[in-house]
Amino acid sequence: MISATALDETFVASIFYMAKVFLSSTYEDLREYREAAYKHLRRLGHDVIAMEEYVASDERPQALTLRDISTCDLFVGLVAWRYGFIPADNNPKRLSITEMEYDHAVSQKRPVLVFLLHDHAAWPKRWMDEDPRRVQTFRERLTRDRAVGFFSSVDDLGAELTASVANWDRERATQSYVASSERDRPAPSATIINVDDLPLAWWLVIDFKARHDLLQHLEPSAFVAAVEKWEDDNRVGRDLPWPARLERARKALEAKHTDHEPSALWLAWVRATRASISEPGRTNQAELAPGDNAAS
Repeated sequence: MISATALDETFVASIFYMAKVFLSSTYEDLREYREAAYKHLRRLGHDVIAMEEYVASDERPQALTLRDISTCDLFVGLVAWRYGFIPADNNPKRLSITEMEYDHAVSQKRPVLVFLLHDHAAWPKRWMDEDPRRVQTFRERLTRDRAVGFFSSVDDLGAELTASVANWDRERATQSYVASSERDRPAPSATIINVDDLPLAWWLVIDFKARHDLLQHLEPSAFVAAVEKWEDDNRVGRDLPWPARLERARKALEAKHTDHEPSALWLAWVRATRASISEPGRTNQAELAPGDNAAS
């Protein structure tokens, strides 16, 4: 059985380090490897966007994949010995979707990790292009563009991917810490959220009314939007004063999520790092209220 403390630490870690990872490759030849990559990325606590979410084939919808790459935090590419499907429309260079996805990730300045099947790895002939020139050129380009990882088996890929993504996670966490330390903060006297409202923020995330990053940044606009989403989903009015609306939402969510008490680690982190958190009785609730009028 996993202890409450372990669950607490895992959830808090996911709040700060969960990333959206786009997994790119050809499909049929690398199906087993894609499944392994997906499992390892999920085990590391990340969301994974994969072609299986669109259609389980190489002929995936180009516009959707490029859109998702633009919003991902990390691009992971797997390349063996198939170049992949080449769309006929809007493709003057006759690139495969796989190479187009890579190009788009680079153009959008997404972090990129690439893993190539080793040149000497055993590989079924049916999963190799009859004319290998395009895929060979693509592989050579990848090795020129960046440091790539190599794999010869599913286990190889799992080890390489886990090590590379864990290293990227560490770098990202360091950069995030430095950025947050240097970011302009409101004056200590300015109230962002009352300490009494922290449990409500936690339960709004647990209840899928707000993204995890609400707990990291405690942005008033995101907090207000989450409360209003809870009210809309539960069909309750907004005719009460703002403090009463907060209390109503807090009581309902506390009763609903009795097994998900706010993380002690998170509460301690907030109190230790947020000088702008107000103690009870010193809250300027107007800064949290959605507009000048509490009723909508």
